Amino acid sequence: MEAKRKAISEMATDTRILCNVLESHLIKEGKDFVSYDDLNAAINGDVQLEARGRLATARKYIEREHGTLLECIMGQGLKRSSDRCGTLDTATKSIKRKARRAVRRVVNTLGKVDESDTSTLTAVNTRVSLLGAIVMFASNKAQKKLTEKVQANQAKELPVGETLKVFDGK
Repeated sequence: MEAKRKAISEMATDTRILCNVLESHLIKEGKDFVSYDDLNAAINGDVQLEARGRLATARKYIEREHGTLLECIMGQGLKRSSDRCGTLDTATKSIKRKARRAVRRVVNTLGKVDESDTSTLTAVNTRVSLLGAIVMFASNKAQKKLTEKVQANQAKELPVGETLKVFDGK
């Protein structure tokens, strides 16, 4: 028999405690940093190991409810950040790097694939094309083009269709 899942709104006790510690330090006291030691002491556990998921949930809660961006400082703790562009640049670079690596790994093995299996080859080429597009969209050149379009759009986020039109070459 399958165990009943908890409702999304129910948080584990440790997660609520971590939320309270983060809220207390960062929001109420106005501090810019909370150490892993403080968080570990609050739940009598290790937020970098077994309680990592609970800290991630607490962090997302604080970000969503208080509009505060939190950055992990490796081995130290969580820091309040106002560098939204830096956070997005880091994510973009990571996605671009992962896409490029995956394409390279698969393309290097394509010569060894049975080319008579067209459905597999089609599926592989579809995904390679998709990841290639991600790499292209994550480039500095693409970012410059989009910056011009966003500025012309009075700094509003572009819908996906408008973003794609920037790259259609017309």
